[in-house]
Amino acid sequence: MEAAAELLLEHGSAERLSIRSITARAGVSPTALYLHFDSKDELVRAVSIAAFQELWEYLQQAVAAHEGEPRAQLEALGAAYIEFAEQRPGHYRILFSTAGRTAASGPPGPPDEDPGTAALELLLEVTGR
Repeated sequence: MEAAAELLLEHGSAERLSIRSITARAGVSPTALYLHFDSKDELVRAVSIAAFQELWEYLQQAVAAHEGEPRAQLEALGAAYIEFAEQRPGHYRILFSTAGRTAASGPPGPPDEDPGTAALELLLEVTGR
């Protein structure tokens, strides 16, 4: 996954990735990738989900720091989002600028398994919706 994330950052597009380039970067054979992922799209999706998980944890910490103060939580949530983008520009780019990060695999799945949906639900919870 690290090799795929690095190449996504370099290329800016999942379409420009190949199984061979990913496995060469990771130092394994192309066959080894298929022991963990059914396809390149599944691997790119896993990279995206991991980046969303990191964003969600970052946002959750900001909200928890202001427990019981909805306005302060909302302000902290916005500030944390911007800080995440500034401190982790590569992850941010994977999340919101990488073409093909969810191609052919459809929506992420159940909300309890998708940190992107969890991040949105955290925002809705803080705003009282």
